[in-house]
Amino acid sequence: MAITMVYVSCAEPREILRFAMDRDSGALQQIDATYVPGIDIASNTSMPLAISRDRHVLHAGLRQPP
Repeated sequence: MAITMVYVSCAEPREILRFAMDRDSGALQQIDATYVPGIDIASNTSMPLAISRDRHVLHAGLRQPP
């Protein structure tokens, strides 16, 4: 059975957290955190995430104040 992965974006400290989810209990176990480089302006909103149709690429959008 394939592992269910959960991705969570965090505005500060601009990271994407990756968790493995137990399908029976829903429990999450953190696998790693990836820093997202880019703009140096702090944001109070999380990064929108989208996965490609083939499920091989995770896209993250950075937001900045207008």
